[in-house]
Amino acid sequence: MGSEWIIGACIGNPVYTMAAQAGLLSYPLERYQLPTGHFFTSDGRPIGRSLVNKARNYYLTILSEAKKIIGSGGETDKKCLAGYFYERAMKDVGAEPEIERYDLVRLLFGMMNELRIKVGDDLAYVSCKSFGVQESLPGGNVRVEAGMDNLVTHLIRDLPQSALHCSKPVDCIRWGTAVDANPRAVVRCQDGIEFPADYVVVTVSLGVMKNMSEKLFCPSLPSIKMKSIRSLGFGQIGKVFAQYNTPFWMGSGGCIRFAWSIDELNKRNKWYKGVSSFQSVPGSAKVICASVAGPEVKAMEQCLDVELAQDVRDILRKFTGDGSLAPPNEILRTEWSTDPYFFGGFSYMAVNSCVDDLCNVMKPLPDSCEDKPPILLFAGEHTDPTQYGTLQGARRSGIREANRIASYTKKLCGPPNGQPADVPSDQRPK
Repeated sequence: MGSEWIIGACIGNPVYTMAAQAGLLSYPLERYQLPTGHFFTSDGRPIGRSLVNKARNYYLTILSEAKKIIGSGGETDKKCLAGYFYERAMKDVGAEPEIERYDLVRLLFGMMNELRIKVGDDLAYVSCKSFGVQESLPGGNVRVEAGMDNLVTHLIRDLPQSALHCSKPVDCIRWGTAVDANPRAVVRCQDGIEFPADYVVVTVSLGVMKNMSEKLFCPSLPSIKMKSIRSLGFGQIGKVFAQYNTPFWMGSGGCIRFAWSIDELNKRNKWYKGVSSFQSVPGSAKVICASVAGPEVKAMEQCLDVELAQDVRDILRKFTGDGSLAPPNEILRTEWSTDPYFFGGFSYMAVNSCVDDLCNVMKPLPDSCEDKPPILLFAGEHTDPTQYGTLQGARRSGIREANRIASYTKKLCGPPNGQPADVPSDQRPK
């Protein structure tokens, strides 16, 4: 149900190389192809391929130019991505024959809704000037058919059993002035068990940092780090899987895409307003999946299964024009937005944020000018200034902080205090 694609399948991507070493990729590699399918308007009418191609060219041009802004100055810097996209779309479509404008506008805003899936939020919250900061890797996108969880299995296979403790929710991390000189930090779990530490690498999501930082750290994190944590955007993403005993979507190329009007998108009174398409699921002939992004994700997660099934039926009837479609036989949905260990999906550059915020969140603590080893180190996709919001960003940040600890250990010829931290409280002699 989670991530299944390696974005940028090349040797410059540490996730790709790890998947290759773990034998998780099938050769020859099958690169992801943009879904074709058909675009439908909300009055149940399919739009012709030639008009879709014209809209696609406009969309890609607007997207490319938006990525080139990157702090160019002027009024554009103050805009959100939605405002920039709207102005450009209306200007471009205005030059087309009137008979085509109705559908072109809907196609462009349908594609704009698809962009929300990549960002994870309403584009009104996304910074226009920082949209192009995230670097793209070559190589296309490759699916890990066995599932990304096998990457974790590959990572931990050589760890001794005693080195990994699962199902241990953390209650508080005491560090610096909150503990004696040795250990330098203590990680206290909700079950009362305490783990002394020389270093603590914090890898929780930005969503957890936003929601739990004030409780999680003692003493509290510095105000400049907290300000950056609050400034960065954290996208909400979810998936709805609908299983049908008798599939009906093969005639649409396995993908049913929604050409929303701007008025429909402005009235976001239903969770499915955050949906841009239903796509067939690779390896399953009877399941289609809708990705949901933005504020609508929480509304989706709060629906009962029967309500969700009825909504899926209604939206598919509305756009395909087929009033005979039944509700799916079974519904499955993600719950990442309300999961206390995630609180959402991945980070993005919000209107009031900049690259400095990513760097501030990344900085170890204490942030001393002296040549002393830090206690708290921060990793996760939201700490990578160029690959934020990606799996490779998360992987790179973990390697970065591991190397930081290794460098200090080599320089000091051992632990930072000259002796290792004590053993966990549940393993001490009684």
